[in-house]
Amino acid sequence: MSTAVVSVPAIAVPAWRDVITLLKLRIGALVVLTAAAAAFAAGGRDGVDLLVLLAACLAASSGASALNHYLDRDLDARMARTAGRPLPSGRIGNPRAVLWLGLGLVIASQAAGPLIGWLPALYLLAGAAVYAGLYTALLKRRTPYSIVIGGAAGSFAALAGWETAASTWSPAPQLLAAVLFLWTPSHFWSLSIVLEQDYRAAGVPALSAVAGAERTAAAVWANTLALVAASLALAVYAGPVYLAVALPAGAGFLLYTHRLRRDPVTARAWLVFKLSGTYLLALLAALVLSTAV
Repeated sequence: MSTAVVSVPAIAVPAWRDVITLLKLRIGALVVLTAAAAAFAAGGRDGVDLLVLLAACLAASSGASALNHYLDRDLDARMARTAGRPLPSGRIGNPRAVLWLGLGLVIASQAAGPLIGWLPALYLLAGAAVYAGLYTALLKRRTPYSIVIGGAAGSFAALAGWETAASTWSPAPQLLAAVLFLWTPSHFWSLSIVLEQDYRAAGVPALSAVAGAERTAAAVWANTLALVAASLALAVYAGPVYLAVALPAGAGFLLYTHRLRRDPVTARAWLVFKLSGTYLLALLAALVLSTAV
């Protein structure tokens, strides 16, 4: 009696690093920290509310990132920096799975509405819509200034955090939202100088690919002036502890963007890109500290 051996085709399961890449969890962590700092600065101390807020924030951010991967998969395949991502590399063979994952996570974020309030939940939904819909789907391939609008995604995270604990219809949360809005172009445009040739090859109208490194560095400097001004205006409401951090941090960031403006080489652009993240974290930490002391 012979026994037939039936081979079952293996089901491809994305590796954890591919999942992390798809969900852009490092960006998600920054968005979550923004929402947490805003909630704490607004007086939020309820542990359950904060946990629900942060989970919803991560879901919305991760879902929008997955949608970004789905919508940009053709561009990613043409850029050296992104060709190895899960979709263009073929490691995930079914793009629709990423589409449904992204939509599912964004929708799941709205389950927080009954617990933290519907306005914070809608802020998170708006942030995901701006990043995946307005920025990625509509503007990124059409204008070098798409990232200016894309900066609103981070602003909505700040508003969601603040609204969880207090009303956002006051100057302080609006100024914090302005800081997040203005931070994004300085952060992204400095990176675009580093990746100028990559964007040109892919046909993406990033500012550096359209205007060149010199004009992009000048835009980074001008935008950073507005960013630092907004961060210092927030000190009127955040207090002297916040100002003690925001003032030297802003001065230092301005110094490095000024040096980039005078000498827009990739090494300086990369340094400004890295420093921009440190600068934002310093502001958020100062905001929390000013409320805690």
